[in-house]
Amino acid sequence: MKVVKVLVAAALLAPTTCFADELPTAEETVAFILYGIENGSYVDVGSTSLGTYRSGIVSQTSSAPAEYSFPDDMGEYRSISVKQTDPCVFSVNSRDKAGQKERRNYDFNHFATLVFTSRGDGRIAFSGECPIVREDGNCGKNGTIKVDNIIFADRLGKAVDFLRQTYCPGAPF
Repeated sequence: MKVVKVLVAAALLAPTTCFADELPTAEETVAFILYGIENGSYVDVGSTSLGTYRSGIVSQTSSAPAEYSFPDDMGEYRSISVKQTDPCVFSVNSRDKAGQKERRNYDFNHFATLVFTSRGDGRIAFSGECPIVREDGNCGKNGTIKVDNIIFADRLGKAVDFLRQTYCPGAPF
C-alpha cells in the first residue's frame, strides 16, 4: 500500500516540477517558425520513383542557443543555430551541405503577421525599416520571408501566437 501512495504522490508532483522545462525557448520557437524544425523533426529528400529517397531525423544539440544538426546530405542545411541577441532579436546562423555559412538577424519586435496565400505559400511579414539584416549589413527581403514549413500551418500559427504572447508582442500592424 505504501508503494501505491508513493507512486500517486510522485504522479501528482511531476507536472509541477517539469512543466516549465517543456515550454520551448524563444530561440526554439523562432527556429520552428522560420524552418519548421525541432528536436526529432523528420526530413526526407529524393524520389521513391527514382530510387533516391532517403529520410532522417534532425537532432537538437543545444537549447540556448537553439542548435540543430541535420543528417549528412539530407536537405539544404547541415546545421542551424538561433540565438537571441537582444529582446526579440535573433541571430540565425546556418551552414549548408557545401559548408557555406550564412547569418541573418531577425527583429521580431517588428513582426507583423503570418499569412497563407491561395497557392498555399506561407509568408511572414515584418513592419518597419530593415527588420531582417544579412551578414553584410544590408536589409534582406523587404521584410517578408517565405516559410518552408507550410505543412505545419496549424502548428505554425500556434507557434507565432506563443512567441507573441510569451516573448515578443511584435508590431501592432
